[in-house]
Amino acid sequence: MENAKKMRPVPIDDLIVKQKVLVDLYVQLSDQKHVLIAKAGTNTSQEVLQKFKDKGVAYLYVRPEDFLALVKNSISIAGMAVGSKSLSNLSKLNVIEEALGSVYQEMASIGVNEQVLTHAKLVNEATMTVMAGQPQLSALVQKFQTLTSETAKHTMLVSMVAVMLGQGHEWIKLATLEKLALGGLLHDIGKLKLPPDIATQDPMRLSHDEMVIYKSHPELGRQMLAGTKGLPDDVLLIVYEHHERSDGSGFPRGLRDFQISPLARVVALANEFAEIVLGQGKEITERSARKALEEIELGKTTLYNKDAVRVLHRLVDGEPLKKAV
Repeated sequence: MENAKKMRPVPIDDLIVKQKVLVDLYVQLSDQKHVLIAKAGTNTSQEVLQKFKDKGVAYLYVRPEDFLALVKNSISIAGMAVGSKSLSNLSKLNVIEEALGSVYQEMASIGVNEQVLTHAKLVNEATMTVMAGQPQLSALVQKFQTLTSETAKHTMLVSMVAVMLGQGHEWIKLATLEKLALGGLLHDIGKLKLPPDIATQDPMRLSHDEMVIYKSHPELGRQMLAGTKGLPDDVLLIVYEHHERSDGSGFPRGLRDFQISPLARVVALANEFAEIVLGQGKEITERSARKALEEIELGKTTLYNKDAVRVLHRLVDGEPLKKAV
């Protein structure tokens, strides 16, 4: 099918509840092939869609030009209803989309389980598509990408790894994984409020006074996003708590393990993994991934949730994880 790579994923759960098909719906057979299963204007066959879901199909696909019709009918990702001016911002997020493609290819090359990785990519694609219909969020993310040339890739790696860790926790609801994807994209957004020389500096090189300023970015991020209509509280907690640590040594509140939001615990580990991996070079390699895992398991065992670290180990080893439905 022409422009197959531009097809937009839509959670099948959002379509099962519809009485009529608003646009042509496709099922994906491969990256390059999508097959039409329902034409626009026909009555939705709940039984057919349920059979696809029972077979493990979490997403159906629509053409980019048709996505607006669905957006106008308030498709929701991570609990966010989208306005009608959806795709105008999507092209502006091309840096993030390019980073997604790069992260996907590099994670595949180091042996991450293909099904786990592909499903995480779909979650991220769907989340970004709907985020594009939120002008406030998309503007913030676009601005955030200007901090450094590596920002987009770091953000995308955190988001994708967080989704895969969520699968490993057997959080099988799509809405939960989409919150992880969105929280990963937004976790460092508060750095926009910091002086540029502090926001882009390695925290280990900051002075005491600069570190005090740096540690304010989770609270600043929460404040920036607090007024976003429909943004789930879980996403705000990810932004606010992604620097908390299981031993209580984190910030801004010094919370301990199970005091931290479950989703924030996952994003915190994904963020650390991304920092170590990309801190060794611009590409994700098997060597850098192994080094990151080793550093986390041996040197930082008290900092991160033990269950999350075990899932990360399985992920780097290429093991299959639970798929969302």
